[in-house]
Amino acid sequence: MKSLIITLFAIILSFSIEAQTKCPKAEQIERIKAQKAAFITERIGLTSAVAQRFWPVYNEYWQKKDSLITRRSTARIELKENMEKLTAAQKEASLDLQMQLRWEEARLDRHYHQKFKQILTIDQVILLYEAEHEFRIRLIRVIRESNASIESQEEKNQFISRI
Repeated sequence: MKSLIITLFAIILSFSIEAQTKCPKAEQIERIKAQKAAFITERIGLTSAVAQRFWPVYNEYWQKKDSLITRRSTARIELKENMEKLTAAQKEASLDLQMQLRWEEARLDRHYHQKFKQILTIDQVILLYEAEHEFRIRLIRVIRESNASIESQEEKNQFISRI
């Protein structure tokens, strides 16, 4: 379920960022990452000493996780686009790869969960997971609202900046 939410988040985020023509994609991603970092820092009450230990580990985790999500998404899209051309064996290999990537993602989650527990208190780890979930929900809500009710690009950028 968590990987489904993360995949949904990544897909929605990429559509939203692509729609933001006034700001380059990389700039939008960095702005959202900074907002996420501030949101999480506030929610879990990180001191500067703990933050210095936590953020490099967390960023490493998300870099690896994002890579797995991207690879799985690419495999899924390629399978969907080439269904008619692929043999049964190729389709099976593609599905097996997607499943392998899900298992790798689960191993990664477990590994970094242990690392987070070494840096944060257990209450902070709980708050971290809650803050990540809440941030995703807020981001999705803002994107939906901006796509549904806002016409100008500038207004959409203002909505995203409120995340």
